[in-house]
Amino acid sequence: MSATTVGHSHGRVPGPAAAVAAVIGAAAAFERRLAGEAFVSRAPATSHSKLTKVGNKQGRVQTAIAEPKVPPPMKRQRAQQDELTDGHVALVAVAAGLGGAMVKRHHSRDTKGASAVRQALPQIDWVGSRTGWKTIKGKALWEVNLMNEHGVLTLSAVTLFVYQMFRILTHQSPSQPEVWITTAIYLPWIFLTMRDTGKLEKHYQVTFYASCGWAFMSLTSLISVAYQETFPEQALNILACGNAVFAFSCAYFYGYHWTRMWRHYQQSRFRPFWIPGLVGLMALHALTPADFAKRLDDGGWWKTVCAIYPNEWWWVADVRCIELFVTAAALWMIILHRQGVFTGMKNAVAVVVGTIFLPLLVMVAETSWLHASAWQHYFMVGPKYW
Repeated sequence: MSATTVGHSHGRVPGPAAAVAAVIGAAAAFERRLAGEAFVSRAPATSHSKLTKVGNKQGRVQTAIAEPKVPPPMKRQRAQQDELTDGHVALVAVAAGLGGAMVKRHHSRDTKGASAVRQALPQIDWVGSRTGWKTIKGKALWEVNLMNEHGVLTLSAVTLFVYQMFRILTHQSPSQPEVWITTAIYLPWIFLTMRDTGKLEKHYQVTFYASCGWAFMSLTSLISVAYQETFPEQALNILACGNAVFAFSCAYFYGYHWTRMWRHYQQSRFRPFWIPGLVGLMALHALTPADFAKRLDDGGWWKTVCAIYPNEWWWVADVRCIELFVTAAALWMIILHRQGVFTGMKNAVAVVVGTIFLPLLVMVAETSWLHASAWQHYFMVGPKYW
């Protein structure tokens, strides 16, 4: 069966295989023709041979088989037979060489094609090797200049947070003096951070401006929950102002960073470890508008929650204190990174774990000894639905 027949009966044969099959088929045809001609024209060799006695120089007689006398037509046929045999061998050699070369070329083309496809697809930067972080000159922590207003507020916030963590772990409720000290530290911090953020790169500016909005929301919520019994209407208005700033900050931050993730993916600079951080932060931030929406829907909802969970205000105040510190801490980690202290992926991991997931564990753990709700109140209804 010829290569053409195989191609039509079993589908199209690939290019290199078809060429090899055609050449080998031609070689087989030559061989059959050669075998037929040799069979027809071959004569018995013994009819033309005879024994002769040949004497050598020592006088001894040796018996040898003399070459048969071949008529001229048969000599021509034998010469043709030799030529066909040589042509057959050469043809098979050419077929083998041509087939090997074409298969090798086909394999090389496939390999190059696969490599081109891999290069065309966006690459993932797992460890931040394409960020340029290695070019940042290292610096020790004690080389950072803290003799300025930012340094004073940083040290004050750290000192306050150490006290607040001690208070939380010893099951003590927040006091009004603590609320005002917190306000005295973080309100100037928000103002100074807003003022100096314009000196940073664009993508840092987005994070810093949004963080100022989040800190403002945490501070207004802290003041609102501290005075909700004494000034309920004013407390709700303060909380509404904070939620408005918070909503704008979230839209600004997440709109920029999700599009930035997509841009990095197209530029082969995508860092997948940021995705859990963004998703976790979004989940936490979604609780704030959900809480405020239920307050607006039913004016008696929050009073009902506080009646069922007497320590709910306490827990909310502690949550807002923790939020204020971790928001500021995340920005401090970025500043340290830019100055060469604690840079690279270890800085990014510390920000995600230390300012999102660990604080969340502390907040949830506190509800185990407080009579407060971390999530159950979102499924509760107030007097409007009774």
